[in-house]
Amino acid sequence: MDYVTEEEIRSYCGIASQEYPSEFVMALASMSMDELDHRTGRTWRGPTSVTEYYTGDGSDTLFLNHVDIIQLESLSIDDDNDGNYTNVSVDKVKVYNDEGILVLRNNAEVNIFTRYDNSILVTYTYGLASSSTIPNDIKLLCLKIIANMIHPNDMLSKDIDRDIKSHGALGSRLI
Repeated sequence: MDYVTEEEIRSYCGIASQEYPSEFVMALASMSMDELDHRTGRTWRGPTSVTEYYTGDGSDTLFLNHVDIIQLESLSIDDDNDGNYTNVSVDKVKVYNDEGILVLRNNAEVNIFTRYDNSILVTYTYGLASSSTIPNDIKLLCLKIIANMIHPNDMLSKDIDRDIKSHGALGSRLI
C-alpha cells in the first residue's frame, strides 16, 4: 500500500500531469516510503513477514531489525556452532513488540543468543496491524520528502529531519 496517492502528491507539490508523468511521481512516492521506513526504523505499511538470521551477543536479549512486532512465528538457535538449530518455543520468549526486542525466558530450550555468525533464525511479522490506515502525520511527512526531492530546500530538509526523529522507533537506534 502506498502512503500517499498520486493526486495527493500533485496537490501538495503543485505539479501538473504535463510536468511529470504518473510513473515518475509514483517512483518518487516509492523512494520516499522506503526512505521514511529506513530512517524511522519502522514500516508504516501493513503486516510484513520476514525470516532473518542474526548473530547474538551471548546474552538473553536480541534486537530485531524491525519494530512494531505483530507476531513472533518461530525462533531457532544454533547453540554450539555445529549447524544444528534448536527450536525455541515462542511462548518461552518475551517479545517487546513496540521495540522489536526478544528476551529468552528462564525455561527456554536455549538460554542465550549465541555469538556465532548467523546462529539465530527468526521468523516474525511486523508493521501496522492494518494497511488500511496510514497515519496522517506520516502521509504529510511522505509528501514533504517528495516535495524536497522535486524542489530541494534546506528549511524543509530540517523540518523533515525533525519529524523523522519524532517518529523513530527508538531514538538510540535511528539511522
